[in-house]
Amino acid sequence: PYSSAWQDKLSAAVDRILNRKAFSYDYTSDPVYAAYGAEYKKLGKAAAEDVIGKTAAYTGGYANSYSSTAANAAYLSYVSKLSDKLPELYEAALKRYDNETASMYDEYEMLRSLENDGYSRYRSTVSDHAAERDRLAKLLANEQNAEYKKYTAAADAKYKADSLAQKKERSEAELAFKAEQAQADRELALAKLEKELAYKAETDGRKNAGSEKETTVGAPSELPAGAGDAETDAADEKGTENGITLNGIKNDFYGLLTGQGIERAFTYIDGLISEGRISIQAARSVLSECGVLDEYLAKKRRTGGSGASGSSSGAAFAVNSLM
Repeated sequence: PYSSAWQDKLSAAVDRILNRKAFSYDYTSDPVYAAYGAEYKKLGKAAAEDVIGKTAAYTGGYANSYSSTAANAAYLSYVSKLSDKLPELYEAALKRYDNETASMYDEYEMLRSLENDGYSRYRSTVSDHAAERDRLAKLLANEQNAEYKKYTAAADAKYKADSLAQKKERSEAELAFKAEQAQADRELALAKLEKELAYKAETDGRKNAGSEKETTVGAPSELPAGAGDAETDAADEKGTENGITLNGIKNDFYGLLTGQGIERAFTYIDGLISEGRISIQAARSVLSECGVLDEYLAKKRRTGGSGASGSSSGAAFAVNSLM
């Protein structure tokens, strides 16, 4: 804040000017008038004495009334001149008053000039401070903007990196889920196959235990007309009764083919055929659609049709019928 070095003196000078009394002249208190009065009285007294002396010389040294009157007249003539000086003394007093007033105004103007100079220096200092403040504020703003741009660039880069990492993580999670799902499907198919094989073994055991005689089946060319069709129809009926669908067999076979290998898939088909749970035409369709019919037939030709697990007369007939 601004602090004036001249304000007190400037206020005092203004107060003296504003409270200055109006001019008035009192000759009784005028020292110049008193000095003139003393001088004129002295001169009047000398003049009166001179008149008395001259009169005494004419009268032989005797005093008379004339000399007294003449001496008093001479004295009064000098004293009356003092009254003639009053206008002059008035003007002189007025001039002194005006000069004193002018001096007061001069003092006020001098103090005001000093005050203005001090305030100007203060304002210059304030302006310098303001300019420096603005310069530093601009510098700070530039630094903050640079830091903010740097921060936002780093944040954007991190966001992009995090997004890529999240996408990669999601992709890996999806792949892992698909792999787990495929593994679960393979395990389910394998469990189903094992149940079916166990069921087949149990069925074959019941068949062997309850058979009174064993029927030998020859080559397909020796079968009576319609024998293959009758067994095919019976297998179809069994498949329907056991709840097996052609699409389900295809899915199971393909799952084993891709997950466990071709031998395991062929064993599965052999089991279904030997149990009569799938027809010859259905087996050929499954093998053909999965692209392994030729390989299956080639294998059976090499083994003479005896490759089916737990082979029985029905299995040999079914395999030979496929061939």
